[in-house]
Amino acid sequence: MRNKILFWAVFSFSLFTITLLFSLHIGAVNFTFSDFKGIVSGDSSEMISSLFWQIRFPRIVAAFAVGASLALAGTIMQAVFSNPLVEPYTLGLSGAASLGMALSFLLKLPTRFGSWVIPTAAFVGALPILLFLLSLGRESRFGMKTILLSGVMISYVCSSVVTLILTATDLETMGNIVQWGFGSLSGVTLTGGSVLLIVSLVLMVFFLLFSLILNALSLGEQDSRSIGISPKRWQIVFLVGATILTAGAVSVCGVVGFVGLLVPHILRILVSRDNRFLVPLSWIFGGTVVLFADSIGRTLILPREIPVGVIMGIVGGILFFALIQKKSRLL
Repeated sequence: MRNKILFWAVFSFSLFTITLLFSLHIGAVNFTFSDFKGIVSGDSSEMISSLFWQIRFPRIVAAFAVGASLALAGTIMQAVFSNPLVEPYTLGLSGAASLGMALSFLLKLPTRFGSWVIPTAAFVGALPILLFLLSLGRESRFGMKTILLSGVMISYVCSSVVTLILTATDLETMGNIVQWGFGSLSGVTLTGGSVLLIVSLVLMVFFLLFSLILNALSLGEQDSRSIGISPKRWQIVFLVGATILTAGAVSVCGVVGFVGLLVPHILRILVSRDNRFLVPLSWIFGGTVVLFADSIGRTLILPREIPVGVIMGIVGGILFFALIQKKSRLL
């Protein structure tokens, strides 16, 4: 087992390194090794330097941060609810966060108070849905199917309200909302991506420190209580952390589906069900997957680009369907 985990740790880091180099190189302008030397030494042209530091590098940081956050949030939610089908999208958290952000644009809050309002609005939008889902979970008559159906219903309602906002707002606000609605990383800032990356890293370390409690929660409430763990308290702690990750990802990129669903699934099949390994591996694999998808999306149909949310929706849906067809053990 130790050799297996060591292999996957080395493999994940190697895959991330290759994807990072690929993403740094490819784009509307392909950077060469000599370009990178000039950028580092300060000898490159102003155009090359601006393209790298203002466009390419912030986008890479944001892509990895979004993928790492969503995959980690999915891993935590699946452990807490003891169900492999839950993730930020299927529980309605992503849709609610998107609605909160759309309302902030409608009210011109980012213009009045600054860009920090965007992640705050996303979290505030997702929080009532989290409380609602937790209240359903406390009622014994509500099973996981009811919670999942409620999450899907919430996603549809939030999407419809966002569409309603689009029909009743001005062109500038419409443009801001549509950009996030597609799950696009176009125009991201280094500040937003860096803050999300740091927050996701800190929460990943926190979840890793308490991964044994996550393992206990994944067994169910009765088994958790039998070993002296208060499941309700820890559910709230973990799910608030997952909601912060979801709101942060939505505020940077918009709604990106299937990352939080598929990455933990695949890692459980290939590596282990132990959250001591799933937590860090989902973080780095999720970031790598979205980074690669965004690199393909921004170069496949130049000079246009395909939003990463669209790519993950298509590829993620196909892969998830294939997993179901093969009747793999997903948990």
